[in-house]
Amino acid sequence: MEAETNVLDATLEMVYDLYQYVINNPDLTKKQILKKLKKIPGLRWSLVGQQIGKNLGKQNTGDIEKNTDGLCIITELLANMIDACLDLEWVREGSLEDLKKLNQLEASIRWFGVPKEGLGFLSRTQRRELADRIGHIIVRKNGYRYDDNNKLVSYEAKGTYDVRDFGIGQLPSDFVDTLLSLLNSNKQDKYYTTGSYGFGGASSFDKEFCDLSLIVSKKFDSNRVGFTFVVNRQPNKNTKDGQYYYCTINGEILEVEDDTFRHGTLKRHYNCDVPELTKSQSARGNPYNAFGYMMPSPALPFMLENYIRYDDVEPVGKDRHPENSQVLYGTLNRLKAKNYQKKNIIYSNSVMASIEGVVGEVGIHYFVFPMGKDKASESYVDPLKPIIFSDGGQCRHLMGRSALAHKGINYLKDHMAIFITTDSLVHAERKKLFGSNRQEMRSKNSTKIGQMIRTALTDDDQIIELNTQFQDAKFQDSLKNSVFGNYDKSLIKFLNGIEEGIKVDRVVKDDIEPIEIPKLPDMEVQEPPTEFRFVMKKLQIPPGTRKNITLITDANPDYVDHIDSDKNRITFDTSDLVVGNLYEAIPTSFNCSLPTESVHATGIFNVDTNQMTVTKNSTCRKLNVDSCPPFAITLKQRLVDAGILSSSGVNYKFTTDHVFKSPSTASMVILGRPSNGNNDWKHNNIPLKKYKN
Repeated sequence: MEAETNVLDATLEMVYDLYQYVINNPDLTKKQILKKLKKIPGLRWSLVGQQIGKNLGKQNTGDIEKNTDGLCIITELLANMIDACLDLEWVREGSLEDLKKLNQLEASIRWFGVPKEGLGFLSRTQRRELADRIGHIIVRKNGYRYDDNNKLVSYEAKGTYDVRDFGIGQLPSDFVDTLLSLLNSNKQDKYYTTGSYGFGGASSFDKEFCDLSLIVSKKFDSNRVGFTFVVNRQPNKNTKDGQYYYCTINGEILEVEDDTFRHGTLKRHYNCDVPELTKSQSARGNPYNAFGYMMPSPALPFMLENYIRYDDVEPVGKDRHPENSQVLYGTLNRLKAKNYQKKNIIYSNSVMASIEGVVGEVGIHYFVFPMGKDKASESYVDPLKPIIFSDGGQCRHLMGRSALAHKGINYLKDHMAIFITTDSLVHAERKKLFGSNRQEMRSKNSTKIGQMIRTALTDDDQIIELNTQFQDAKFQDSLKNSVFGNYDKSLIKFLNGIEEGIKVDRVVKDDIEPIEIPKLPDMEVQEPPTEFRFVMKKLQIPPGTRKNITLITDANPDYVDHIDSDKNRITFDTSDLVVGNLYEAIPTSFNCSLPTESVHATGIFNVDTNQMTVTKNSTCRKLNVDSCPPFAITLKQRLVDAGILSSSGVNYKFTTDHVFKSPSTASMVILGRPSNGNNDWKHNNIPLKKYKN
């Protein structure tokens, strides 16, 4: 008995030493930790997700490795951080069943005093004090490394990521059914949590995301601290990929007593790879913008501590020099703050709108940023996917700029951030919008939501006016660097300084020499002008090309305004000019074909509307490849049901002419696969895009 007691005491001492070792050394490697673990008597490995009496022998790789985006994985952990803090307040208020029905915003208002307008309406001091109650994420990674000549050698993206909450915490005996469970639906009946979707924090165990994970937790009303490690192991040669295991001592979670460890949970991931944070540009390019982008409107704020190791920086104490320590409260919350809007935003608005098939309304919040050399919107959203769906404060889906393809808003799409919030919907209606994966929207909703966004924007008179202003500004900017711009400058130069022998560039190309204007006739400036004389032979301008013209006139120099084209007093009417004179009009439509081995289709492309009219008797594939966009498959079936497509052997045949909204829509329906219509449709064997340009 005495010998057994001595062994137990020795084991407990080794466990405590291991605990202190890992808590105080965040930069350890997997090899160093496993070496320590091997020395502990009675150490055993158990399958993650194998609850007592359930899931025995179940493979767990499929459930853990569902999410491949490192940034999304960390976002799951941050969502769990907020859930844990709300859970703690629910328990402190008596675990009342009625309070489970609160949504996140309602819960944060009740338990943490958050304004109903959101975190952006708290002061900076208030947000920081609140974030200290919630938790923090600590990023430790290698930074930029330079050689002796100050040349960049490398940038190391991998590092240690800590996500630490000060929430309810878990007892060691509860780890298996909570922190180490898979698809256990622990939060299904708590509407104030976001964990009722997706696959929770277990995705952070993925071997592609990190080498090893440490979990430490202490329940708010206990002094016992449980901890364990999760790793992908291959226990025998018969296992192809290995499975995920956590360590125990004789089947029990490792446990110590620690008064200094604050209640809540720490999840630390070693040699963690988040490639999205290596991008120097866009919202996903640095931790502060990236996490604000992935959690646009969280109910509660949290701290980001970003520690980067440099060659010339030595450790200070147990930590490195902090590059950044900031309160994260979400991009949408930040943009809605009044003091922030005054500095960075031209215009913003929020409206409520309904989606077909969903009971209730969603919020549409849109922001317009100034034009400039750099796109301001890139600091807040992905420039290619500027529409973010926020559910429970977390990014649930992204939509591309194609949803903004409308002539009333087309010039704003590169300068906007748009957020769709679903917090006003009841739980069941929110679930109608999204699939099982947190980053997936049900495909049938995309078209309806795109139309909803376009309608909301085009109904806003201020947006229409801004679009016109941006269009004019872009035209003026392009004019300065185009053939038209050089023509404008040459004409102004000519009119403002008429003298013998002045040279004017006829066409701005390296292989064309400037022409010499002959001695000018004596003429007086007339008001109004009486003469315009072209100093060149007749020329043709083929479709898609532009050329300069040179003229002599007795007009007053102020007839041309090179700053504001609307103030020009000279205009040219080319409506009656034809080939062989000065001008050939660019056609407004093209006859096109879509020649392939399996189908042959012809159509007429309209330049003004961007529509493609597929002509009668064109053929269309019946079969669709797996990667064919769902909307194209649905549209093809509608055409079949309407009798526009009829069966003709292995293909369909168009029974009448049919207008498609774009060349790509037409080609995807006809070919049954992804297609860029501007490349696949051809006019005289030349891709359509050549003519569009």
